[in-house]
Amino acid sequence: IDHKALPQPHTTTTQGRPPRTPQEEILCTLYTQTLNLTHPTTIDDNFFDLGGHSLLAAKLTTHIRTTLHTNLTIRDIFQNPTPATLTHHITTLQEAAPRQRKRPALRRRTEAGALLSGDGARG
Repeated sequence: IDHKALPQPHTTTTQGRPPRTPQEEILCTLYTQTLNLTHPTTIDDNFFDLGGHSLLAAKLTTHIRTTLHTNLTIRDIFQNPTPATLTHHITTLQEAAPRQRKRPALRRRTEAGALLSGDGARG
């Protein structure tokens, strides 16, 4: 591939809005790091307008998974390309997810079904 013949990525310097929430701030930072940008992104910056593509979108989903503990697909990035829309999408996913109930601790029982005491001796 002749990299010199490729067009330069279109970098916009729009007067986008700064992050309003901690989650938006994290996403803006992840966008900047994933795209290897020298300037911070705003919540209105489009991932693909800043030079993103499907492979970088996959990398971004991995960063989001490890940082925000949220599983996203590449499709989610294509459908929500700005930190503002992606934050809204993540919030919607988190609210829709059923709350996980904690399973009760397993307790050992005797062969007859009686609970064992806490020290492991049969009671």
